[in-house]
Amino acid sequence: MVSGFVEHVLQKSRKAEFYRTKDQVSFVFNTLRLGLAAYLLGRWPCFYPTFNVLSALIFLPIRIAHYSYLRWHYTLIDFCYYANYMVIVHQYFYPENIILHNVSFAFSFGPILIAVLMLQNSVVPHSFDKIISNYTHVGPALSLMAVRINSCGYYPVLPVLPFWEYMAYSVGCYLLWAVPFYFITFVFAYESNIKNKNVTLYGFLMETRKNTLSYSFCGLLGEDFRPFMFMFEHFLFAVGTFPLTYLFILNAYFCVGSLILALSYGIWNGATFYMSYMPKKYEKNLQAIEDYGKKFE
Repeated sequence: MVSGFVEHVLQKSRKAEFYRTKDQVSFVFNTLRLGLAAYLLGRWPCFYPTFNVLSALIFLPIRIAHYSYLRWHYTLIDFCYYANYMVIVHQYFYPENIILHNVSFAFSFGPILIAVLMLQNSVVPHSFDKIISNYTHVGPALSLMAVRINSCGYYPVLPVLPFWEYMAYSVGCYLLWAVPFYFITFVFAYESNIKNKNVTLYGFLMETRKNTLSYSFCGLLGEDFRPFMFMFEHFLFAVGTFPLTYLFILNAYFCVGSLILALSYGIWNGATFYMSYMPKKYEKNLQAIEDYGKKFE
């Protein structure tokens, strides 16, 4: 009986109508979530950190399941997730911790917010994958901004550390992620990832950006040192953004302006996706699904 039900579900999932319905449900849910997020930021900003956690509780299981199926699960230890966890721990468990607040700000308004531009994030409501990627890079900054420029009893406006302390703690907390990441990705799991064809951030970038300055930089010391240079490049990028975030934490206008730019860029990319790419690609994919499903009839 169970096997029959599973087979029925599999038969349904091979139909174009299943994917069309799934995309429609995703579009409705994500559009409503985006509208609710905007409303909370304007009407009840002090509730936004809770909304951010609830979003994570929905999005993270979806991403884990999806990426495990695609063998992309090692990308879930990337820096952006580390920064998200830090913001949640700070706001929910240690809201009065000055060091955590400053470091969370450096991470959220620095490397992961700028990653919206570098990774071409887009607001595409019918795609959970694209929405989750955009949320992962923008959500922490929105959550911190919501309580920093408003009077929230549970989230006091904390002082800013002196610049060199701000930099030292931010770099130190960055290394707490970078060192384990290096050993997991390039020492302990490197051979098994190659054998099992697991996708990592390093592998993805090296395969898709072979004609870029970044790829050339990582190869300056030869192929044997390419992983080390990749981490060094990541370090330079992250640490290079921290001084910029210091301006943001001191000035609310810079803070809000950077978020408006990042959000606008994601929306523009989403519009480009729908207007230029989506119509032909969507019809082609649905036809391929129909053709594939007919093999099982």
